This record gives sequence, structure tokens and C-alpha cells, in this order.
Amino acid sequence: MLEELLRKAVFESLKPNKSTEKLFGPESNLGLMSLAEHARAHGLIGDSEFSALKHLAKIRNKIAHNWSADFSHDEIQVEAQKLPIIQLRHAGNNEPHQIAFLRTDYLGIHLIPEFFNRFQNLKPFAENDFEFLSTLKVDVNSGEATASRNRNA
Repeated sequence: MLEELLRKAVFESLKPNKSTEKLFGPESNLGLMSLAEHARAHGLIGDSEFSALKHLAKIRNKIAHNWSADFSHDEIQVEAQKLPIIQLRHAGNNEPHQIAFLRTDYLGIHLIPEFFNRFQNLKPFAENDFEFLSTLKVDVNSGEATASRNRNA
């Protein structure tokens, strides 16, 4: 879902032509990090969001390419701790693998509507003035989330 949101946003921010269609159209085969690089270059996502996507992609790849990998693996827990933006409240009673899962899951879940709402009002070929997600605080007991945004890339 994140890949599709980024692909569509980059596609809509470019001048329509055959190259745009080939690179970012529905048949595009660019992966999450390539799309995130393009989205960052076009000012569609901020630095912290780009970093979050980079770490989410690393976690996803570690799990997808190793059949026995899960959130109990140290390398995945370390990567989950590097996720920017996300701050968990009331997570102290959880095991490290649970915290790693919660950080990854909540961030992914919240980036989808964040990008969806932002890209809905995308102005083609124009300067877009976005507020970027800077902090996401999630209460693991209630699931309540509070987001902070700023205009700094």
C-alpha cells in the first residue's frame, strides 16, 4: 500500500508523457526505496518519513527473505529501534520482540492514511506546501495516536 501511494503521488507530480507512464505508471516495477527516493526528491515526503520508510523496508526485507525471521530476531529488533517518528507510551511491560512489532506496525498503519490524505490534494506540476510527519506518539494500551507535523523537510 505504501508503494502504491508513493508511486501514484510521484506519477501525478510529473508531466504526463511516455517516460512518466513507463517509470511510474500502473505497470511500474519500482520498489519501495526507489519510490521513496523519488518522492523525497519531489518534496512529497520529509526526511524523517524517508528514513522511516528506509527502516520499514529493511525490516520487511529481513522477514521476507528469511523464512525463519520474525520480531524475536535481534537484528530486526535493532532495526525497529532505529525507526524515527514513532514513540510508544505504556509499552514498558512488553517484551523486546513485542515492542519491535508494535513500533513497526503502528508506524506502517499510520503512514498509510498520512500519505493518502496528503497526496489527495496533490497539485500537478506545482509547488506543494506539505506538513511532514515529525512525531507519532502511540499509547499501546488504548491504541490512541497523536501526530505532530512540521513544514521542515
